[in-house]
Amino acid sequence: VKVMKRDTNYLTLCEVKVYGKNVGLSTVRVAPNQFTKRTGGVHFSGSEVRINQGNYFADTKQTFTRPADMSIQLHQWGGGSECGVVSLFPQRRARHSGYNAGVGWWGRYFGAGKDGSIGKRGGIPANNANRWNTVRINARADGWVDFYLNGQRRYRVKDNRYRSGVVRIGFGCRRFRFRNLRVRQRGNACLD
Repeated sequence: VKVMKRDTNYLTLCEVKVYGKNVGLSTVRVAPNQFTKRTGGVHFSGSEVRINQGNYFADTKQTFTRPADMSIQLHQWGGGSECGVVSLFPQRRARHSGYNAGVGWWGRYFGAGKDGSIGKRGGIPANNANRWNTVRINARADGWVDFYLNGQRRYRVKDNRYRSGVVRIGFGCRRFRFRNLRVRQRGNACLD
């Protein structure tokens, strides 16, 4: 157990190491209050982060280090299907930065890739982004990056360039709702 803060009446635990099958791995559930609004057009509603279409986005307050395996649910919030975006380790202030993926790209596809090298990686359920979908990006220790939609791996790329950073949501072509971000990584998983 690692202690983050001591007080005369309590200890705030920062890290608990579990020994067994997944030694050294920890899962962090990131709530809306763990995001930093980087632009206007970002709203917190209960357990959701809601982001307007365009150049609006939010980043996690915490920085994560590879290997990192993140998943999030996203749901388009009205209009015809268009791109909703999540990025792991974004490097610049742009839609296609870092390892990024999402639903509704080109209207009815799952899009995924690194930086601007994005491609159609199969269709989305019922060709409709106006439903909850789970996107997962796993930046593995062995240099592979796997991209999943609703539990099914759709794409993988060998790339070890990006080693750490935040999770970013937003920069979408339509308004999107995001919830249930989970990041699994080695080492310290403390949230301030």
